Amino acid sequence: MGLDSVELVIEVEKTFNIAISDIEAEKIITVGDFYDVVWDKIKENESDKCKSAILFYRCRAFFQEKYSVNRQDFKLDAKLDDIIPKTKRRAEWKLIQNEFEFKLPDLVFPNWISSTLVFLGTLLILGGLIMAFIAVEHWNNSSVWYLIPVIGIVLIITLVRVLKPLKTTIKQNIVRDFIGALLNLNHDHLSRLFGTNRQEMEQVMTLIIQDRTGVELSEIKPEARITHDLGID
Repeated sequence: MGLDSVELVIEVEKTFNIAISDIEAEKIITVGDFYDVVWDKIKENESDKCKSAILFYRCRAFFQEKYSVNRQDFKLDAKLDDIIPKTKRRAEWKLIQNEFEFKLPDLVFPNWISSTLVFLGTLLILGGLIMAFIAVEHWNNSSVWYLIPVIGIVLIITLVRVLKPLKTTIKQNIVRDFIGALLNLNHDHLSRLFGTNRQEMEQVMTLIIQDRTGVELSEIKPEARITHDLGID
């Protein structure tokens, strides 16, 4: 397994509060192998309770009380933007986190800001590398020129921190996706409370693989080879 795979294993270990040995990791070829290794470590706490359903009911009760949401309007395809006020969203999200019993996903930048930061990052870092290479090869061979892309990285990191108050977008805006994110973030805590089952374990792992690698969910199948089929190095 390559470095990307190592980071994926570490994320899974953290989510399920388990330890996967190097020997076990080396034997993981397919997604199904990965499922088997994790399930073997948590199956003693197996339960038929559906934690996704439990989370949905807890969320519905919470938002009904806090925002006077009609019970019939809180559906799996409902949008949280229609429930949680957009004004002072960060402050509101913090209040929800303090009152809700489970950890919430972080707010993110709106798409236009994320796209702008990616563009600027590419321009500053890649452009800086090209400029440094040209300067070293055709003008002055001092390695000081390679500080240019480093400065670009520092500028982007600083810009991200300065713009942090603009992180007001709920990435998992649809209730169904929000429940999936909650299950992922709180799996270990939920398992201690309500037990676990293989189907939900696989669901959480699939979301982790998708989130960490950007691979389409439809491609993450038990028979898929992690390196050759999913392209995870």
